[in-house]
Amino acid sequence: LLFWSVFVGICTFAGAGRDLIQITKRMGRLSVALMPPLLFLTLRPSPLPETLYLSLIPIHRWLSRVVVVESLLHTILYFWFMHLKGSLMKVFKPANFAGVIAMLLFGLIGVTSVSKMRRWNFQVFFYVHYLSTWATVVLLHYHARPSIPFYTFLNVAILLWQIIYRVSHTKVTTVTTVPISPTLTLVEFPKDDLSSKPILPSGHVRLSQQHSNWLKWLFHQLVPLQHPYTIASLPTDDIVKLIVRNSS
Repeated sequence: LLFWSVFVGICTFAGAGRDLIQITKRMGRLSVALMPPLLFLTLRPSPLPETLYLSLIPIHRWLSRVVVVESLLHTILYFWFMHLKGSLMKVFKPANFAGVIAMLLFGLIGVTSVSKMRRWNFQVFFYVHYLSTWATVVLLHYHARPSIPFYTFLNVAILLWQIIYRVSHTKVTTVTTVPISPTLTLVEFPKDDLSSKPILPSGHVRLSQQHSNWLKWLFHQLVPLQHPYTIASLPTDDIVKLIVRNSS
């Protein structure tokens, strides 16, 4: 938090003097410029060498908070300028209004990302996070002036690569379940059904239900709600074992 706050603060105020308009514009530009590294930190597996993507999530969270604060200040200051000039109706110009919607989506992502909300309903958190991310990328491209084709290209490339990787590494299997206790179940399936063989203990596998209804199948392909589970078996075992807490 300290690093990114100092970095963004320097980029916002350095050389701007006391020109509040310039500072406000920079706040919006920095929010856009930080989107590619923000999305890069969520890639799984991480393209960084010997780095587990889960270790990057805290950085992603703090960077996202910096982006939200910077975007909020950018929005509030522009509202204030328009109010002083008596031109608040400019907010409803398509490009300006796209920025307002993007700011609302940033706030919605922030609210649903709180740990209590994630635990209360993970599906709501995931759907809001996933759909709002795509929406903000499109809205910011339309809102930003001067245009941001390079940033949009990076954002879309990262999101598309994640989809391509997920689809290419998805396989269908049939699981068996063995009750262990009133709260835990042992889930098993053949190791050969994994698209990538585990090398070290405590690897992760993501599971989602195979829907027979083609509309549900298509929706879950587009919005891939997948739950991560830690593999409880050894890499040398023929069976992948998962110890799952019973829930709905």
